[in-house]
Amino acid sequence: MAGKESAHGKAFEYSVAYALANVGEAKLVKDQALAICQKCFEDLAENLQTNMRLAAQETAKFLSKREKMHIKNADAIHIQPDRIGQL
Repeated sequence: MAGKESAHGKAFEYSVAYALANVGEAKLVKDQALAICQKCFEDLAENLQTNMRLAAQETAKFLSKREKMHIKNADAIHIQPDRIGQL
């Protein structure tokens, strides 16, 4: 099950990065880490995608209130690659 949990984690990373980019009006850095996370998100069933989007939007709202200066001044959102750069 570790593979599925890892894929769900990467999918949530993508959801949060996307939501933060929208809140902060920043662009997502398009690199291998983003592509991997985006694929994990797109491979999920639609109901899981919807749940992750909602959770990510609430996360972004919470962070934007607490870290207003950092999020509003961000030019780009970058997903940190894992040690091997893939799943």
